[in-house]
Amino acid sequence: MSEPALVAFADSNRVFRRKGRADLRKEVQLGKCNLTRARNGEVKRIVHLVTLRVVGMDTRFLVKVAGLQKGTLLLAFELPGLKMHMGEKASSAIDRLIERDFESIQGCLTVGA
Repeated sequence: MSEPALVAFADSNRVFRRKGRADLRKEVQLGKCNLTRARNGEVKRIVHLVTLRVVGMDTRFLVKVAGLQKGTLLLAFELPGLKMHMGEKASSAIDRLIERDFESIQGCLTVGA
């Protein structure tokens, strides 16, 4: 469904708040998001996410408070997470997230429901 919605989106003069047309097309091609058209014709961007709630023995939990974007520190306040690829299982996305963000403590983590 993404391609017809992408064409409809490209024909309009609209842009998503944080995504330009080229970025959006790339995300669709890489399977990071899907586009669909609502009944009113509006294009909707669908993204599947996986997040982790990393909890210590004392019940404190890990939260990302900031990130760097083009050399600028931006406040974030979010759980660690990433976009799932189309067709990817949640367990595979969790493994990918742990490898990306927690490589140094990977052996200390236990994944549960």
